[in-house]
Amino acid sequence: MNWTLDIVYIVFFMTLTGSCMTLAWYVAGSWLEKAGFLYISYMLMKVVMIFWLCPFVYMILNGWDVFCGRWGGDLFLGSPALHRAGKLLFGLWLAGVVVNLLRYIAALRKLSRLRRALSPCEGHVERRFRDSVRQMRITEKVCVRQSSQVEVPQVFGIMRPVIVLPAREYKGGELDVIFAHELTHVRHRDLLMKNLAMLVRAVHFMNPAAWWFVRVYERWSEYACDYEVCRTEDTREYYSVILDMAEEISVAGVMVSQLVENQNILRERIEKIVKCSKKKNRSKTLAAFLLAGIIVFSSSTVYGASVKTADLIQGANRATASEFIMPEDSSPTEEIVEPASEADPGITEYTGEVTVNQNARSATVSFDWRIPAKSLMKTSTFKVQKGQTISVYALNTSSETYDMGIINSAGTKRYVNGTHSESYDFTITQTGYYSVFIRNPGSTAINVSGSYAVY
Repeated sequence: MNWTLDIVYIVFFMTLTGSCMTLAWYVAGSWLEKAGFLYISYMLMKVVMIFWLCPFVYMILNGWDVFCGRWGGDLFLGSPALHRAGKLLFGLWLAGVVVNLLRYIAALRKLSRLRRALSPCEGHVERRFRDSVRQMRITEKVCVRQSSQVEVPQVFGIMRPVIVLPAREYKGGELDVIFAHELTHVRHRDLLMKNLAMLVRAVHFMNPAAWWFVRVYERWSEYACDYEVCRTEDTREYYSVILDMAEEISVAGVMVSQLVENQNILRERIEKIVKCSKKKNRSKTLAAFLLAGIIVFSSSTVYGASVKTADLIQGANRATASEFIMPEDSSPTEEIVEPASEADPGITEYTGEVTVNQNARSATVSFDWRIPAKSLMKTSTFKVQKGQTISVYALNTSSETYDMGIINSAGTKRYVNGTHSESYDFTITQTGYYSVFIRNPGSTAINVSGSYAVY
């Protein structure tokens, strides 16, 4: 299962890239905030979110290695030791992801039950809501409902957004502020981004930077919403309504966006908007300069960290590849068996799955097989020219003996015996089609991983 190590590498580089981009955003965001470009800083957070979830760097490094041979063409091939470590890490990572996804599903079910219990609002509330939708030019299909199970206004639902009001009486000014705030969340696609933030936390649960990023993103989605609403609404009236409702606080998760939070966060929201409102004449040239600086800083940070990590992986490949190398004084003895009238008696043959790792100079094929007792596992056939060499490496995790070798199209077998790790170069004396095989003559199944290459 070579794909387990690939997934470990993909997740690792995503968490590395996401952490570097988060650091770059944190530095740049303070500059943008001081300059009054709060909304630009929020939009950059959405870009950072993409780097937490897309393996851009892994694909670039892999392409650089495969097509240019930057790290010898086998950067992510891995040795048997790394594959064993990869299986362990993959299992631990998958367990953490499953736990977080189960929590996500539980939150969805809770919201589903809440949604089924919603009731229509009174006529004047519906009319006020429709007026707000038209004024804000919201094109999505969104509705307003009320519930006795919520304490503060909130919005949830990605495909069908629903604004939920606590079941009580409202003044006209209160409804305008509530609808302006929640419809701005709808316009910003904040519910989609908050669900992606939950995915970031599920995938990168082992990285504290991911948890910090998600927590900060939730706050900044409110800052950006406040900022946009206060550009058209009276700031004092806006926060007056929020503060009047702040005595009734509920805890919201990432599945919803709510109008009111705790007192400390409300104080931060007010301070952010007051600071930005004082920056009346913000320079577009300054914004462009800051964005250019952010791009250069973040790109150099990601590049440096990624290349250094790739160098470390290459070093790990070389350090653990020693498992394949046998001492010179214990070189295996090759045996040759001509084809008989029928296949090996009592031996069942299988064709095993392999992974081809193409690079600029050659192709290395790796395998990771569980071979039943009295069985032979082989690769598909491939053409080899006279004078070329098939170099085969294998590692058996048990103490059982096995045979490692090649078969030509005529059925002739050339092999060496092994117990733990073996490596052998088979020089080809006749052009033809060949397969690499591992034979298990014992009475118990064995696990053998390794690779071969043609030179």
